[in-house]
Amino acid sequence: MIKKLKEVKNRITGIGSLPFTDVNVGIEIIFSYFKELPYWPQFPKLNFYETMITQVVEGFPCLKVDEEKRTIIFKFSEEEIYKFYEDYEKQNLEFFKFSEKFASGFYSILKKEFKSNFIKGQIVGPITFLSSIKDENGKALIYNDFMEDIYIKSLTIKGIWQARKFKEKNKIPVIFYDEPVMASYGSSFFPVSEEKIVHLINSLIEELRKKEDLIIGVHCCGNTNWNIFLKSNIDILSFDSYNYGEKFLIYFEDIKEFIKRGKFIAWGVVPVGKDFDDRINFEELRGIFDNILNFMEEKGLKKEEILENSLFTPSCGLGFTSEKYVNRIFDLLLKFSEYYF
Repeated sequence: MIKKLKEVKNRITGIGSLPFTDVNVGIEIIFSYFKELPYWPQFPKLNFYETMITQVVEGFPCLKVDEEKRTIIFKFSEEEIYKFYEDYEKQNLEFFKFSEKFASGFYSILKKEFKSNFIKGQIVGPITFLSSIKDENGKALIYNDFMEDIYIKSLTIKGIWQARKFKEKNKIPVIFYDEPVMASYGSSFFPVSEEKIVHLINSLIEELRKKEDLIIGVHCCGNTNWNIFLKSNIDILSFDSYNYGEKFLIYFEDIKEFIKRGKFIAWGVVPVGKDFDDRINFEELRGIFDNILNFMEEKGLKKEEILENSLFTPSCGLGFTSEKYVNRIFDLLLKFSEYYF
């Protein structure tokens, strides 16, 4: 399925969020730029339910959303856990769906008729999810082996539900799992072993592969130990190449092997948020990316092969980027597509 991406001429897409509170404005912008790889956007400024962690918790046992306090509350419930396993074993996907209140962009995209063969969706990854929610004793759920298994399965089936909805539209599903917390990997703020991280990622991917045919991506907007993802069975690795391209190249041998296996790199070539201002221009950004390409070619990987297995994206989601810059950021992505593809 991943090979079909090579047939896409303009391999550009987005990373999750947009800064608008008008959903229709966001959807129209997406279809004006991403005609071949459209994605459904999150709108975190619209309400708390559209934020990355909160968005997924419907159908997850032991979790409740407190909109007023803008938090997610964990309360252990044997009854809810029993119900969860019952629905999971029956593959009752509708129990784990996004409702429109939690994912307005998802439903808005599905209402549209468009020619693209693909739709990209996203969901928070297991490491970020489990690190972001605390149990009744104030301990992150990533240290709770029992609940870890439940939420790995929950995140898996939420991804499968998305993929099936895309297939109902006769589209090839591309599902990214977003792992921003991995930027803290190895620091004193995130004392989780590599063995644990690898286990969480591989458990998710294995579960997905067993149950659904889809393209799986992982996005991390900071620097991390890229070996963990490059050696996994994902199809696309997405990262902020604008800020961390040089550090990424430390893992060149693993990058080379990843590409040789037919996998894709989604290069986050255009900065967002505080990194983007009126001074950013295509020549500067192209120079940064050309340095990456030249380094890899000197190491023995041809530019043509790299580009054949590449996508271009913003460096991260645009949820907290100024609205006035959204079109400029996407215009720059189009220039990358026109220049390199």
